[in-house]
Amino acid sequence: MKIERRSLRVTIPVLLVFASLILFEMREFDQAIQRPIDAANFHKVMALVVVFLYLFLYLSMRGLPRRWGGFHIGYMLYILLGVASSIVYSQLRAFSFWKIFEVSCVFLLSLYVLSACQRDPSLRERFYDLCLSFLKFILIVTLAGAIVNPAEAFRVPISEESMRMYGTPVLPYQLFGVLIQVNSNSLGAMAAILFFTYTCRLATGNSNVIAWLWLLISIVFLVFSQSRTAFLGLFSAYVFTITANTVQRRGTKIVLMVLLVSFVILVTSVIGEYFTRGMHLERLAVLTGRMVWWETAIVEYLHAGPLAKTIGLGFMSANRSVLSERLDAGGAATLHSDYIDALLSTGIVGTGIVLIVMAVLLVKVYRRVRQTRSIISVEMLGVVVILCVRSLTGTTIASHNIFLVMLFSVAVYLQLPPPHSSVRQLYVRDTTGFAAPLPGGKIG
Repeated sequence: MKIERRSLRVTIPVLLVFASLILFEMREFDQAIQRPIDAANFHKVMALVVVFLYLFLYLSMRGLPRRWGGFHIGYMLYILLGVASSIVYSQLRAFSFWKIFEVSCVFLLSLYVLSACQRDPSLRERFYDLCLSFLKFILIVTLAGAIVNPAEAFRVPISEESMRMYGTPVLPYQLFGVLIQVNSNSLGAMAAILFFTYTCRLATGNSNVIAWLWLLISIVFLVFSQSRTAFLGLFSAYVFTITANTVQRRGTKIVLMVLLVSFVILVTSVIGEYFTRGMHLERLAVLTGRMVWWETAIVEYLHAGPLAKTIGLGFMSANRSVLSERLDAGGAATLHSDYIDALLSTGIVGTGIVLIVMAVLLVKVYRRVRQTRSIISVEMLGVVVILCVRSLTGTTIASHNIFLVMLFSVAVYLQLPPPHSSVRQLYVRDTTGFAAPLPGGKIG
């Protein structure tokens, strides 16, 4: 009973943050400014206010965690820089400070969970497992939406103009969330994370019907999301985990890498039309719109003064202003790159901080895999790699989203000392070259 109560103390605040991430309706930037709170986002506002008050009061009374990691320290500096940028330069301070409030809630949540785990190490995996469960929840709701409203859920992946120029894509359907608004690239990243997680678990002998079912669901979402970043992130995750695995011999690693690269080359040559959607490679980046957005944002940044270039033009308000006023894309929430978003929001200093904290987390989880040889560390390494790749062309760490929460769950886990014995944690070499748990958690 005590264990359940301790678990609930972690679970409830995490679920409140997840509730704030559920989006029922896309809103234009002008609508968000004119009506900050409406029926579509009331639940989000209430969830964040409640969780912030609870976390702030708890940490004020019980104290902050004893030990902080580089990821937490760096992100705190990023938030403070966002505050300074918004005070000095934001033309929409209320909007900027709301966006700061959103990421601050996630930051405080991670400190709260870290504090709870330092008092009770048995909770160390709870935060991470809840994040995986939320990804599954989003995919299930998206599947339900595709069944209820397939015409809205499945859309053509390119514009009509592109279709006239290049013809109909090999797969003319791209999946989006409709009951809960989720774009295809986010669905692809979620599917890549779950696919990697379950291939790791199946490779260790943790085979059951549920695991195979989620592997199948992940494949379906990977295909229909048509997210090239998700596929690249997944491939990179396997490369990193193969190199980090200290159980495998060097010759085995070389063979696995050759097989993996050969498979990718074979698949790319066979279904290259799927990845390019029938477009020429030199036109692909331009037609996605990202390059135009990034160029416009960089020009806006270069026209700013020295101090604005250093600390930013206003946290997230500068980004949304560029999208709405310069690009006529007021419905978009970000510039589709964490580093371009950070550049406008927090300047060159904030961009550097984002780069550093991502690198610190990647190096730390890589070292944990090599030191402990634990399967959950292998999973987390894959997750971080997938999200590092996503951060180049999507929203991950610079603003409020599920992947930011997941990154913090990994940071919290890594800040705790590795457990000495756990069936889930420890593994030895088996015939697959991955991990196989031993009874009692002993290392063979």
